[in-house]
Amino acid sequence: MLKSLAVGFLLLTLVGASRANDMMSCDSSALEMVQAKLDAANDPALKDRKDLATKELEIAKAALKANEVEDCSMHLANAMSALMRQ
Repeated sequence: MLKSLAVGFLLLTLVGASRANDMMSCDSSALEMVQAKLDAANDPALKDRKDLATKELEIAKAALKANEVEDCSMHLANAMSALMRQ
């Protein structure tokens, strides 16, 4: 329960004031925060969700490197969503 609240708070923090496109802002700071959440998710029951979130985060990192900010934002949001599923 506490983990879910922490992830929810992180999601709210990552979603900047630019909710016009309803995507998360994508920058190195946001990527690092999601990576930290992934690193902290050690519960074996979360393995499938963690694997999906890891894949989405890697795609987001590649998109940011290619300066594809919209794709990065979408995949970063997907990573957070995978972590937050109940």
